[in-house]
This record gives sequence, structure tokens and C-alpha cells, in this order.
Amino acid sequence: MVKKDSVIVYIVGQYPSYSEGFIANEIATLRKRDVQIIVLSLNRGPLELAMDEGVIYDRHLLSFDKLQAQFSLIQKIGFTYFVQLVKTAAAGASPRDFLRNIKHFFSSVYFVQHLNTLQVRHIHAHFLSAPTSVAAIMSALMGIPFSGTGHAYDIYTTRDRELIKKITAAQLIITCTQSNKTYLKGLVLPKFHDKLHHIYHGIDLTHWNFKSRDPHLRKKEVVQILLIGRFVEKKGIIYLLEALAALKKSAYTIECHVIGGGELYGTYQKYRVEHGLTQHVYLHGALKQAELTHYYDRADIFVLPCLVASNGDRDGLPNVLLEALALGIPVITTAVSAIHELIEQEHTGLTVPEKDAAALAAAIVRLIEDHKLYAHLSWHGRQKVEQFNIDRSTDQLVHIFSAL
Repeated sequence: MVKKDSVIVYIVGQYPSYSEGFIANEIATLRKRDVQIIVLSLNRGPLELAMDEGVIYDRHLLSFDKLQAQFSLIQKIGFTYFVQLVKTAAAGASPRDFLRNIKHFFSSVYFVQHLNTLQVRHIHAHFLSAPTSVAAIMSALMGIPFSGTGHAYDIYTTRDRELIKKITAAQLIITCTQSNKTYLKGLVLPKFHDKLHHIYHGIDLTHWNFKSRDPHLRKKEVVQILLIGRFVEKKGIIYLLEALAALKKSAYTIECHVIGGGELYGTYQKYRVEHGLTQHVYLHGALKQAELTHYYDRADIFVLPCLVASNGDRDGLPNVLLEALALGIPVITTAVSAIHELIEQEHTGLTVPEKDAAALAAAIVRLIEDHKLYAHLSWHGRQKVEQFNIDRSTDQLVHIFSAL
């Protein structure tokens, strides 16, 4: 059991976040197990999301509070402060790296000063990018171990040498898919393999109740398709739009809601207008979990045509796929990254090749016309998600933290 008189610090990039609700869920379930957690966040989340009153937020690089924290720590540890500053600054390979590392160091010192009255026993960061960089610096300043959880973009867009450095320095690294673990093992020497742990993101299945859905979609007046994901390249949203444009001439009336918002909204909106999809496709910004219930309830098919982006970014195992399957909504996606760990072709879902709008359109028609396949995927998808119960993943986390 994790010691009740000690604190585990969680460092995150943004808190709370629309797209990273799994982190908030993880923290909440750990606290229910009497694990004391203090959250440090490099950025503030959207104001409309419920805030955790215990979160300590970073400040502007040259803010008075942050500068005061630097002077306070210099008085406390003296020459050691400058040794760590130089070591951190020198770790970069470019002027940009130098500035980034200085920023991370100042943030680390600011956080250290806020924790000086607490009995912190471990530092854990979510994402192997900036949060783990800050955790490593804090670890050096405080003399306590750190760990990190890797997800997707932070693994596949971070330079290998930086990942290797963090893995070798950390007490342990957790990642949310077996595919990610295999990739990270390939970067480091065998003696470091025992540091790597795989724990799926769990969902609270008591909040995601299976709903029996009518599999005879061809009899429906309007077939409802849902996609939830940020409007970024790796979600493959453009290929769903292309598939829907091709299906305009089919025998079925299809309505699609795409929820997430993001940098490619303008691109997708333009395509929607130019291809006459304004009466069939609706683009929404990010919504709170409670607001998504309406769209999940109406959905007949959930689509997420993930792909490997031009910069190497990709999804790991999107939580929205777990949520859709838990509710009994058949899923069409791709086998990119770790999705195959959840979606077994023609058993728990359908997969199509990435960037293939024609195959995506054919899969949609297949689910509309094959009611037996639809019912099979709905039932077995829910059964598969039972393996991703948040209680199971929390048990694994508590076991790991207890052994530190």
C-alpha cells in the first residue's frame, strides 16, 4: 500500500484538458485508494472545465513569483543551483533547445519551492515531453526519484536520444499500450527493459452502460455516424469526409457529427461546403463529457480513421474507441499503432487501411447492410472493453507506486 503520510507529485502539461480526461480519471481513482497526489500543471486548462483546487500552476518565465523562487532556492542550496542550471542548459543541441531547457529549469525551481513543506516521495509525469523534462530536473534538485507515462505523440515525435536519456534516468516508465512498450524497448539496452511497464488507460464502466441498438440500419430513415477527436491530421477526419462525399449517391441517408475542434477546422469546413455536405455533416468544437452523451446515444456507427501524420505523430489507443465500444456502438477505424490491441477485425470492430476513403465508405455500407455483423460487433466490442476497466489499471498503478 502507498504510504499515507507521503505525497506523489503528478506533473502534467495542461490540467484539466478536453483530450486528456484519462489523466484526471487516473488521479481521481488513485485518490479514492487513499493515494495522496499533488498536481503540478505547466498550463491552465479551459476555464469552462471544472478545476481541481489543489493544482499548482506554472507562472510566466519572468513573473515575480518565479524569479523569487529562484533566489529562494539559491539561498537554500547555493552552488548546487548553478551546477544544475548549467547541466540543464548544456543538455540541448541547439539554441532553441537551450532556451527550452532554461524555461523548464525555471519551472522546476518554481514547483520545488511550492513543495518544500510537503513530504514528497516520488515525482510522476504524464507525457515524456516537457512534463518529464521538468520531473527530471526536479528529481535532481530534490534528490527523489521520478517516473513518467508515455502516450503517443510524445513518444513518436520526440528525438530518440532524448527518450533514451529519460528512460535511463527515470526510476520507471509507464506506457499505455503494448506497442509503445515494444517501441521503447527497442531504443534502450536490455538492462533498462525492466524499467518499462505497460498499463492500459482504463474507463469507469459503471458510467458507460451498454445499450442494445437496432442492428437493422438499412431500415432507418437516417443513419447516424459519430467521430470524436481533435481536428488534427492524425485523426484522419478528411478521409471520413471524402467517404461521406462518395456516399451521397448511395441509397442511404447518412448524418455525421464530428466533435473536437482544432487547427484544421477551416480546412474541413471548406471541404464540407465545396462537396455539398452542409446538410449531412456537422462540425463541433470540443465538448464536456456530459455534453457528449447526447451524441453517443444517437450514434449508430463510430468512426475514427487514424493515421500516421507527416511529422510521425499518431494515436496510441484513443479512449473514445473504448467509450464507443462500452456503449455498444460498432467501430470502424484503422490498425495504426496500438488500435489492433482493442479492435479485432470483424470481431470487436472493423479496420480499414489508413488514408483509404473508398475502403472507409465500403465499411460504412457494410455495417448498414449486414445486421448480423452489426449485432456481433456491438456485443463483442463491449465484452472486449471489460478488460479495460479502470479498477484494473488502478490496481496496477497502486502496486507500482507502493513498490517505489
